Amino acid sequence: MDRDEGNRQRPLAGLYRSDRSAELSLLLLAFGFYAAIYLGGALLDRSPQSDQTHYAHLAEAMLDGRLDIPAGRGEQLGELVTVEGKRYVVYPPFPAVVLLPLVALFGAEVPTGAVSIVL
Repeated sequence: MDRDEGNRQRPLAGLYRSDRSAELSLLLLAFGFYAAIYLGGALLDRSPQSDQTHYAHLAEAMLDGRLDIPAGRGEQLGELVTVEGKRYVVYPPFPAVVLLPLVALFGAEVPTGAVSIVL
């Protein structure tokens, strides 16, 4: 073993007692950053819910066993394509798959903006 390998300097060795403390500090800093953004939006009356909830409506449709957005739902959505009278989301469906459990519990009104911050 080379002498330098055993005495490798850690970049933050002087600031933290252990690597675990450094990881915890980084996690708390990231959480604080996201919380500040979320609370700042709340103070400015900006809703965490966008009016473009394509994936929540697609997840709701998937739970009903379909891939099209039924008439009467998602009327405010701007980017839908109509094929043979049925409206479809133009984006890939994976985020809707991730939202399936939340939409099953809370419906299409699940705050997708807040979910994206948490994820």
